[in-house]
Amino acid sequence: MARKKDAPAPPPSEARGGYTVLELHVQAVKRIKAVAIEALPPAGTVEIAGRNGQGKSSALDAILMALGGKGAAPAKPIRDGEATAKETVVLQDAQGCPAFRVIRTFTAQGSYLKVQRATGEEIRSPQEFLDRLVGAGLGFDPLAFVRERPAEQVRLLLDVLKLERDPRELDAERKRLFEERTQVNRDVKRVEAQLEGIPVVDAPAEEVSIAGLTTEHGRLTEQDKAATRARSAWEEARREHDRCLAERARLAKALEDIESAAREAGAEVLRRAEAMAKTPPPDFTEISRRMIEAEEINAAVRLRREREAAGTELGHHAEAAHILTEQIRAIEEEQRALLEGAAFPVPGLGFEEISGEWGVTYQRIPLEQIGDSEKIRVGMAMAMALTPSLRVALIREGSLLDETSRQVVDTMARAGAFQVWLEVVGDGGAEAFVIEDGGVLRAPGRLRATTEPPW
Repeated sequence: MARKKDAPAPPPSEARGGYTVLELHVQAVKRIKAVAIEALPPAGTVEIAGRNGQGKSSALDAILMALGGKGAAPAKPIRDGEATAKETVVLQDAQGCPAFRVIRTFTAQGSYLKVQRATGEEIRSPQEFLDRLVGAGLGFDPLAFVRERPAEQVRLLLDVLKLERDPRELDAERKRLFEERTQVNRDVKRVEAQLEGIPVVDAPAEEVSIAGLTTEHGRLTEQDKAATRARSAWEEARREHDRCLAERARLAKALEDIESAAREAGAEVLRRAEAMAKTPPPDFTEISRRMIEAEEINAAVRLRREREAAGTELGHHAEAAHILTEQIRAIEEEQRALLEGAAFPVPGLGFEEISGEWGVTYQRIPLEQIGDSEKIRVGMAMAMALTPSLRVALIREGSLLDETSRQVVDTMARAGAFQVWLEVVGDGGAEAFVIEDGGVLRAPGRLRATTEPPW
């Protein structure tokens, strides 16, 4: 998954420590008549309070409009009844010293921007300078991060971590190898079961040739047929001889007449006996024994070959499963090292695939399931990580935060040299700036707010 290119960072001399708002001066912007807030601390919470429709949202919008360019300004930025609008944002460094003054003027023809250093030197290409200073974090609402879709949360966190490899790609490769190993292990089980069903036999490596034995059997068969024919002929001659003898006994008077025939038949008997003696019937015992023995040997050889082939296949599958296991282990180790070496904004933050979709987790729990204070802690940490140069966040639903949640926001902001503008409905706390009818009604005693612009 390709990542969005990071915006160019400001020069190191200008980005060191980051910047927050020192002063905000607004005149005739949206619902505001004139608001001037000065001497803001470099870190902590700036509470903007007031009833709905009095201009408190316009005060936060003014910060966006001053720094964000045309894309941050609404279609009608000038207050009704006024011809022009103006806003000035003074940025301070981490030590509370003025660093830059941003002046944006709105007229019917458009907006005009000027950015000056604390020395009075005017910066060329002011919007480009602000874009580099603001980067991806302009107007980032810490509470919005935990409300984002899981895929967008993952993208934002990866932008912060800038890992060498996307852990989602590693996990996809691990899953592919795992599925491949599962299939190989199925083959291992199948061949093992097949191997168990083949008996172990003591047999030679090669089968006995049946062709030679078959030829010999055919020759003996023909010999047996010849012997059968000789026996049949002999039996027929013997029967004829017997008939003649009987006829001679019965026909004593005709003995002389048949003497010649008897002699002829006797001679034939002798000839047939000689032929029969030369063609004895074969003995099938040995060849039958050898053929049965050959079949038994060949069956054993086939079993041996089948078992050897199964053993070879089992070895291949087992080796493949071992290789895949090592590859999965290597990927898991790379994932572990990659994430262990990553500078997560909050300890316990991580990635996991949940129900087929990657998401950000906190202590192995999906963000939507963690407690409100934990969501704020994660969101604040992400806001600070995404805005390393302009360390300002805007929370527009501050009224939804309880006292504990607000304390978490303030503590993290101070610890991280961050400034959080918190919009709340009502009178706010003792440290709140209260906006009424487009002007500052009340300011904290330690700070200064006026209704007159400084120009």
